[in-house]
Amino acid sequence: MFKAISFLVLGVVALQVQAQRMPAYIYVVRHAEKAAGNNPPLSEAGHQRAGDLFRTLRGAGIQQIYVSQYLRSAQTADSLRIYLSIDTIQYIADDSGEGLMQAIQARG
Repeated sequence: MFKAISFLVLGVVALQVQAQRMPAYIYVVRHAEKAAGNNPPLSEAGHQRAGDLFRTLRGAGIQQIYVSQYLRSAQTADSLRIYLSIDTIQYIADDSGEGLMQAIQARG
C-alpha cells in the first residue's frame, strides 16, 4: 500500500532530449532514518543517507522537489534543494497519496 506520509517525491526532466518532447521522470524516495518523537528530525544515520541521496541525484536534472509536512521529509531534501537553488513544494501527506498526486498535477 502506498503511504504518502513517508515519501519525498522529486520531479525531474530527463537529460536526454528527444525531437518532440523530453520525457518526464519522477523519483519517489522514502525519507531518511528519523529520530524518535513526534515529527522528529533525521537521526545521524538519516543525515548520512540524505547525503547519499544528494550525491546520487545532484546531476539528474531535478527541477521540482515535493516534500510532505513532516520535518524528516524536508531535511531529506535539503542538500539537494540548496545545491539546486530551488524551493520545495509542500503537500499534505495522507494514507491514499491523493495529496501528493494533487500537488504534482497542479504543477503540470
